[in-house]
Amino acid sequence: MRLLVDLANVFARRGNALQAEKIYDFASHMWPDQTSDLIIKVNHAILLLQKNQLDESIALFTDVLAQANKGFLGVKYEAATHYNLGVAYLRKENSSLATVEFNAVLDTWPASLYAQRAQKALERQRNKPATQAEEKPPAG
Repeated sequence: MRLLVDLANVFARRGNALQAEKIYDFASHMWPDQTSDLIIKVNHAILLLQKNQLDESIALFTDVLAQANKGFLGVKYEAATHYNLGVAYLRKENSSLATVEFNAVLDTWPASLYAQRAQKALERQRNKPATQAEEKPPAG
């Protein structure tokens, strides 16, 4: 099962999203165990995020996290899911939900590359300039 996911990821990295989706779909129909099924979903959701299919990606990431509470998803994939869900929320301009997800990465696996990226995203959000309306001096 993991070999199929790796193969799909190769196609996704090379920009062949259609072939990658076919392989993820095939893998999900091969009766994967619960952990493998979640790994397939995480990787598929990342592909959807890369394709800017934000609503679909958010739905899949949310589904994965709901099932992760049952103990079938390792810390690496849980951190990846929170991070990528945060990115999806940022792209949808929902910074408050993005902040929640980035903080969840820090709580899940603080020493990870995902945590480093989440920390940078949080810093960018904090340092984001105010909107132009807020920056304008009062008319007078």
